[in-house]
Amino acid sequence: PFEQEYGVIAEFNNERVVRECDIVLVCVLPSHAQEMMKEIREIALERNEDARKNKMSSKPVFVSTIAVTGLKKLNLMLTEDSVFLRT
Repeated sequence: PFEQEYGVIAEFNNERVVRECDIVLVCVLPSHAQEMMKEIREIALERNEDARKNKMSSKPVFVSTIAVTGLKKLNLMLTEDSVFLRT
């Protein structure tokens, strides 16, 4: 298997993605959005607070492909000061 040959194991860790990436693609079904946002909210809050305190840090930018979900609703699900773009 691929994992044995290359030593790579795929894992899904949304918190790690938000912690380590400046641009986060949010590609989930609308029915899963609330649960996923709840999962990453704490990390997003930490990143936003760090960006306020440290000019060398930045807020993550969330690019949403979630159908029929506007920016206001996305901000309500995550944090009010999160930066969202919709595609």
